[in-house]
Amino acid sequence: RATGWVTSGCAEPDIVPALDALHENSKKWAGSYLTDTLFVLLGGTSELCPLRPLLNVGANVACVARQSPKLRDAAETASKSNGGTLFIPVAQLDLEAGSDSTEDAEEGGDSTEDA
Repeated sequence: RATGWVTSGCAEPDIVPALDALHENSKKWAGSYLTDTLFVLLGGTSELCPLRPLLNVGANVACVARQSPKLRDAAETASKSNGGTLFIPVAQLDLEAGSDSTEDAEEGGDSTEDA
């Protein structure tokens, strides 16, 4: 993809070798310190979001995104990752209506409407 970005004028040419080096060395460079870091990704299911790469190197990620199939896919990716942990905000439970489990909550939210 990066080569296409360069070809279309959306990115500088030096991005290609930089991203290649990052990909080739990601596990070595990431190290174990990512387990003590929480990355908060606003728009966490957007196309260029680093959600999957962060999970794959074991990072803890709070994914703020609207309810969508992409958010469910992110949760599935987290379940298959190499030790990364995904945190997803859920809608507030209605305890008076008998909801007492997070399984009853809907994942995701719209920060402009749910704040």
